[in-house]
Amino acid sequence: MKTPLILSAVLFTVLSPVRAEMREFKNAKGAVLKAEPVVVRGPNLVLKLENGRESTVALKSLSREDQDFVLRWMVHEPKALSYSFDCRSEEKTGATDKKGNQFGKLEATEKSYNIKINNRCQNPINDLKVAYRVFLADRVQDTGLERDAVGVIWKGGLLDLGRLTYNQSTAIATASHSVQKVTPNSLAGFAGVDVKTKKDQMRGVWIKFYRHGVEVAEWKSPTAPKCDWPESTAEKIALETDAAANKKLADEGAAKKEAAPPPAETKPAAPTKLVTDELPQELKIFELPDAEEK
Repeated sequence: MKTPLILSAVLFTVLSPVRAEMREFKNAKGAVLKAEPVVVRGPNLVLKLENGRESTVALKSLSREDQDFVLRWMVHEPKALSYSFDCRSEEKTGATDKKGNQFGKLEATEKSYNIKINNRCQNPINDLKVAYRVFLADRVQDTGLERDAVGVIWKGGLLDLGRLTYNQSTAIATASHSVQKVTPNSLAGFAGVDVKTKKDQMRGVWIKFYRHGVEVAEWKSPTAPKCDWPESTAEKIALETDAAANKKLADEGAAKKEAAPPPAETKPAAPTKLVTDELPQELKIFELPDAEEK
């Protein structure tokens, strides 16, 4: 049985980032600022101060230790980035199957959506996945008879987008629905069948973006029905697996850093650049000149 979806209002949303704990940030001159990182926008970091106000600082103005902390935080914190996506859907038509009998004809055409996605986040994004739901207003049964009520059915999937740099575009193709059209003839009326032509209708698409198993943004086409997000058990398990794997890597990285011996005291030396070759590729996005350069 095909169950209609529950009504609920949904709009395009970029979810608020998870708050990190307060820590002391130092700038290149040694000044201390107690705050928590909120989100990274391009080469800038938004901090939440102790008084609750937010302040934006250039990442390269922070100490080398703080730069390293923020860059690694970006890797494992799914909501550390200011996500923004431009999306556009286009309906695609496939093959049509035609059948007929003494009461009329039935046509079934495969239809799907092609969705173009453009990354407008000022930072590149790694490990990005997208889940989609494509909807159909099901007005026709295989028998060609009219339904008592229109049922909205859906198909979905979870796809890996990999890495997207700033302003990079990609496209995904959804699963297809069989859009049916029944056209009764004059004999149908004598048989007690409704003689009106009935046709299924594609009702748009809804996508959600995930990073490390956590939802970070969503988009919905204008024609999509107002409904709750249809859940998928297999999809839920896959996302939970992503989240668990990311947590394990983050914990291992933190443990490795804590186990490292403190640096030996030496005479002050000329500042050196952060060794970005040891950082994940996602982090090689900032120009990090020597803090003393002017």
